[in-house]
Amino acid sequence: MMLAGSSLKQVYEMIDRGVASDGSHPEGTAYLMNTSDKARNVRSRRYRVINELLAEHINIEQVDSDVLENKNDVMFYFTGLKHVKAIESNRYLPGAIADHLTSSGGNLTGWKQMSIMRWLDAGATASYGT
Repeated sequence: MMLAGSSLKQVYEMIDRGVASDGSHPEGTAYLMNTSDKARNVRSRRYRVINELLAEHINIEQVDSDVLENKNDVMFYFTGLKHVKAIESNRYLPGAIADHLTSSGGNLTGWKQMSIMRWLDAGATASYGT
């Protein structure tokens, strides 16, 4: 795991969110987005299986939209878009993970696709990307 952030303060805040999540068993929601981006919406075909396996452990909401806004209980946010709008309008619980399934999200300074740093700046504790 790499500690990343747009500032040293943001890195410390991400670490604090991770520590706060330890043993907390948050009552959050897994938001599984079904987007209009056919190339990056490939995970949606597995949502039924995910729901069957995990629904008794965590609230799962499948959302048919390109945007998730004003949610206050985000524990997981999985979507597929080059750039994700309104991510800062949501509240990410300590330990939350978010991903937008791009080939260059791990390019921290940005490129043609959104950097995973945007998720961390918005309050997610973790994200990932190549």
